[in-house]
Amino acid sequence: MKADVILPAAGSSLRMKMQVAKQFQEVCGHPIMAYTIDAFHRLPWIRHIVLVVDPSHVNHTRCLMEKYAFQRVIICTGGHTRHRSIFCGVQALKNVCEASDVVLIHDAARPFVPEDIILKVSSAAQVNKAAGVTRPLVSTVIRGGETGMLVESLDRQIYRNSEMPQAFHYSVIADAYSKCSEYDLDFGTECLLLALKYADCSAYLVEGTDDLWKVTYQKDLYAMESIVKEKLTRLAVINACTLSSSWCTQVENKVLDWPFKMATAKHSPANTFLVFTDQWTQVQANLSQTTLEPTISSMAESLNSCRSSSKIFLVPFVIVLFVTSSENTSSTTIAGHKQAVPQAAEANGRNFSPKDKSQRKEAELVKNASLSDELSPHPNSSFSVSSSSSESSNPSAEKYTKFAREKVTSTSCDHSSQYEGTAEDVSDIVPGDSQSLSPNSHQRSACSSAVIKLKTSVTKALHDQPLTVIGVMIKDSQESLADKLLGLIWHRASYLDSQLLDWT
Repeated sequence: MKADVILPAAGSSLRMKMQVAKQFQEVCGHPIMAYTIDAFHRLPWIRHIVLVVDPSHVNHTRCLMEKYAFQRVIICTGGHTRHRSIFCGVQALKNVCEASDVVLIHDAARPFVPEDIILKVSSAAQVNKAAGVTRPLVSTVIRGGETGMLVESLDRQIYRNSEMPQAFHYSVIADAYSKCSEYDLDFGTECLLLALKYADCSAYLVEGTDDLWKVTYQKDLYAMESIVKEKLTRLAVINACTLSSSWCTQVENKVLDWPFKMATAKHSPANTFLVFTDQWTQVQANLSQTTLEPTISSMAESLNSCRSSSKIFLVPFVIVLFVTSSENTSSTTIAGHKQAVPQAAEANGRNFSPKDKSQRKEAELVKNASLSDELSPHPNSSFSVSSSSSESSNPSAEKYTKFAREKVTSTSCDHSSQYEGTAEDVSDIVPGDSQSLSPNSHQRSACSSAVIKLKTSVTKALHDQPLTVIGVMIKDSQESLADKLLGLIWHRASYLDSQLLDWT
């Protein structure tokens, strides 16, 4: 299958009521016509794309084609009506096409045409010499008389909406336009009707999809923005926390219900990342010594794959979630009850007075066990949640066995250590890591510095391509976190780049 495409884009967009014609309006960083051209340009069997523009837009259009490296685009000037512009496009293919070659006609303001529809209508035209896409009527069509009174109503079961793209043998569409009247060129809108009327060729009708709508009014720009984000966002969740957290797993499970597609390493690389980390102090000091270091190369590889697979892509968006424990505590999970141990007091060695001395000793032992695990080498983090169980020995754990019956699990990235002992009222014992303190000015300063370091490292790996990195300080018990993150990703606010949000 080989085909050529004509995209009329010479209109002034009167219904849009904006100074810039709609085909040049930018949505998510790209002009509307770029989305449409890319839909055809990425198909290897499309030979040429004739872009018909207003004479005053030729230079600007040429610059856009160079920017996006659209190599198979032919730019020509159009007329003051749609049919006259299409006729100009047909004439531009005169020395390129043979009589039986298939020519597709589409609108530059219909950016979401699916590949299978392009193939179906092209194949139908190859067999039947003409083909068009249709959709069911949504609203009833009526006709009024000169007095403003109803005359007739059309049966929605019989009539259909004519959509784009449409496809023809070159000889059919060229013959139709060469024979049509001046009235047709000035007031006509339907190419299929010209082929039937002047080339005696009845078109085969292909059932279309909801993706074929046309950007017409200002409100359509907002609808298009939402659709672009939903279609192009490829999400990856990276859990780079050193301590296990069932809460992080719960958040990641909620992410699966979002309207975005999850990324795959090969066929659908990620352009949007949620990175969980509890190592903000280490990132501030030395990024290469944290579990975040391998994620940077993974992100860069994925983002570079996105850019190579399509001319149209979203600006990469990275949210780094600095996990701090709620109510001045960090978390080591113990099956059973819950107990809060103030970390600020523990870290400074003052104002710590548990009811039972054995509780204090238990807390210290669990702290040592957790920190011992945290200092052990961690496997590289990946796009999926990393949590598996494998037993390991620990001196602190052996001491702890005489204090607790229930299992205590402290997990480091891809491995965990289990301890057994006796205690009746012990539950969530807190490791005494100073990075788990409640958020304060020192923590915010450290996290802000970490965001800058991450942004610099990823940008360098991307060879200075645009990138948005946002830091968010969170507690490990925020039930509404998933909803807030969803809103942040929908917004993709570039003005928040390199900023730190405090959601604690």
